[in-house]
Amino acid sequence: RPIYLQLIEYIKLEIISGRLKQGERLPSVRDYAMKVKVNPNTIQKALSELEVEELLFTEDFIDYNIKKRDA
Repeated sequence: RPIYLQLIEYIKLEIISGRLKQGERLPSVRDYAMKVKVNPNTIQKALSELEVEELLFTEDFIDYNIKKRDA
């Protein structure tokens, strides 16, 4: 399975479990890539997909944040 899909699944689990909190800022793409030892383009692809799924948002196209769920 492609790495970016594995990352999407992992980040979703982190959100569902509460380890990533609503409104929390994720590490930069570069820092995240170094942390998980993948190409930054792979991280960007995963985060962009999560943004399309409305689990993340970005205001400046640099920082990604966990989207707050509607009550």
